[in-house]
Amino acid sequence: MKKSIDIENIIFDEDDKNLFLVDSPRLRADALRYSIAPKMRVLLIRCAEVVREIYSVDVFEASRIATYPAFRVKRKSELQELYEAAFVGLGGKSEQKRWKGFDRDNGKPVQMIPFRYGFRLTSDGLAVQFETDWLTLGKSSYQKLLKFWTQNDANVISLCSFAGMDLFLLYEAEPYIKPLVARLQSRFEKKIYEHDFVSETQGFPVYTANIDELISQFVWFYPIYDSYIQIGMNKTPRLLELIDKANTWLAKNELPEKYANNQSDIDKIKSVPSDEIKETARSMAEKRVQVMPALRWQVFMRDNWRCVACGRSAMDDIILQVDHIIPRSKSGKDSLDNFQTLCHECNLGKSNKDKTNLRNR
Repeated sequence: MKKSIDIENIIFDEDDKNLFLVDSPRLRADALRYSIAPKMRVLLIRCAEVVREIYSVDVFEASRIATYPAFRVKRKSELQELYEAAFVGLGGKSEQKRWKGFDRDNGKPVQMIPFRYGFRLTSDGLAVQFETDWLTLGKSSYQKLLKFWTQNDANVISLCSFAGMDLFLLYEAEPYIKPLVARLQSRFEKKIYEHDFVSETQGFPVYTANIDELISQFVWFYPIYDSYIQIGMNKTPRLLELIDKANTWLAKNELPEKYANNQSDIDKIKSVPSDEIKETARSMAEKRVQVMPALRWQVFMRDNWRCVACGRSAMDDIILQVDHIIPRSKSGKDSLDNFQTLCHECNLGKSNKDKTNLRNR
């Protein structure tokens, strides 16, 4: 059995926030893909474990891991887009014969579905998001989805409330106070099929307590995403079954504290000097622009984006870190030949030993 993934060392700090101030498209894209996304992937895997525990569902039976940015590494021209977000979540598998419950207006079979569910990081912080609009299905497909919301009105509203997930407002003219299903019906009648749901954004720094809250929100809202998957496969949604399993689990376990289940993390958050952060954010970003191309990414690229000790990559549910071969405490320099790529597990096991050049093992 695969060992449960440790998220205790996963933190999204001010350095991560300042990546969005970097004005080099390629540098920002690489940082999001190889530094931010792997940490978010760890959170998603933890969510999958909890979903299996509570609902007895394998999230990867019909879903894959969807990651953004997902640009081609080998390109004829330089990257031009300054990405404003990173996303790691679930998305339906790209299989033409799987999605018989959906159609397209042009009559062609549906190979990919426009629904992704996971974590989104922006300069504002980290949130759970259910995305619904990056591809367009046929009108009859959205009628099926609207029927699902209409028939399960009370249950889906209860789930949204319990999970702390709200329908994202599209425009100022849309009324703030309006029944959820009526709002969806109004949008669909206008052929506006976007209906993303989002959690409250956890602002930087994002510590374990904040991450636990987001994982809980992901898990409790999961039956909605699962219902879309079931409808897409031309199956009856198992919404009531999953709600029953959630209630059974909650009856046997303490209700997770939503905002303060790790006092040490809260103390860390309170100790962060916000005024100082604001004053130094720009200088930190400028320093990162100078350091990352010259050192961090050269080290990762030289070591082929893998831990030199165990050989795992950032896609193996580990976090890559740049480590000093000769520690600073032993007069080690901040130079390319004194850096190596380690995963967080090997880096922790290495400690501050004298023989730390793991590239030559």
